[in-house]
Amino acid sequence: MTAGRRDVSWSSDRGRSLELMRVIRASGSPFDRGKIVGTRLRAEIEDSVAFTMAWAEGLSADRHRVAELLMPYDEATRRVAPDLADVLEGMAEGSRVDPVALRATNAFEELYGLLDPDAIITPVERCTDALLRGTDGPILVHQEQWYAADAGSIAVVIDEPDGGLGVVAPWSPRDSHSSA
Repeated sequence: MTAGRRDVSWSSDRGRSLELMRVIRASGSPFDRGKIVGTRLRAEIEDSVAFTMAWAEGLSADRHRVAELLMPYDEATRRVAPDLADVLEGMAEGSRVDPVALRATNAFEELYGLLDPDAIITPVERCTDALLRGTDGPILVHQEQWYAADAGSIAVVIDEPDGGLGVVAPWSPRDSHSSA
């Protein structure tokens, strides 16, 4: 299990400098990788889950109601992608946040439609996925639709699973799945 952090400063050809980007390397089992990310991004995750749970409470959904709404998503994740469920469990432990609150933050778009259906009458921008044909096999491309609340909390996670294919992914507390 390894963990690392490196800040990288990028400059454009026009000489403008962009904000520092946190780079976090995580390896090991799915749970261990999640724990590394959770530990390194504890403050950002705490802020994000606090926002999510306050939002849900504002729509009359306490922790118990949120857990009920998440149940089918949790069951599907456990059945189809157990490693991703383990990554989220590790992230919750590493960041010391309530696992229900972290899963709610990760499933924000799904909860949005369940808790506030009137708000989705107008089309909402979402993330976009595409599967491209690569020379060595398919390449999954994912474009994140981040929120203004994510400013300053974005990181790049280098995810190196034991015996598996590594992934380099942008990461935001609201999109925990992007590194899972």
